[in-house]
Amino acid sequence: MSNLPTSSPRFFDATDDGAVADQLGALRAEIDTLKKAAEFLEDLLKHKRVVEAEGALFRVRITYDIESRRTSWKDVAAKLNPSRQLVQAHTKVSVSDRVLVTAKRK
Repeated sequence: MSNLPTSSPRFFDATDDGAVADQLGALRAEIDTLKKAAEFLEDLLKHKRVVEAEGALFRVRITYDIESRRTSWKDVAAKLNPSRQLVQAHTKVSVSDRVLVTAKRK
């Protein structure tokens, strides 16, 4: 079974692999810029200690000082000195793909 997408996004107009690479890189750069802009706006509201901001289209609510706890089970297990067989029996192996996008130097 193919992993090809069944439909292309509205902005997709690449005709060859190089053009696909360029579009992918441009989109990731735009996403990065948008994430930084969103973080800046969040920081602006947090700096002013805003709890709720009501716009014409969106509402933002901020909750401060939320405490969360996570147990590092890997560290707990290491302290108990498990055998290699026990660790291997409870080790999950997964396979995935990695897409690395970098800007070309001119």
